[in-house]
Amino acid sequence: MELQEIEAVLRRACDTEQIVSVAWPVAAGPAIAERSSVIALNGTVAIVEVADVAWLKQLRSMTPRLRTELGRVSTVPITDILFETHRTFAADPGQVPPSPPQERPSSGTRPLKPRMVQKDRR
Repeated sequence: MELQEIEAVLRRACDTEQIVSVAWPVAAGPAIAERSSVIALNGTVAIVEVADVAWLKQLRSMTPRLRTELGRVSTVPITDILFETHRTFAADPGQVPPSPPQERPSSGTRPLKPRMVQKDRR
């Protein structure tokens, strides 16, 4: 079966929002998809629920890349992605979500080393 045939079958079987939702883990990658999900599609704007504020900030900074990838993978025109935190991920207050992913440095640059911060011992 050709890719175009698979796409046609999916379009007949699923609505556009389902297609975008299923495409999110592929477009975003497993680490991001584990902590976020597409919850709605408002025209050409995907609404993505995020685990917490740290992830929200990180994913907002990655919007252009994620928007491009989501549109490419889903074959649905995506003009923007709106990220929001929601209680689904906050259901277990004892759960501490992992840190958001860090962008890989572009070639020719060195990754930044974490700086140790000394507490003032007064």
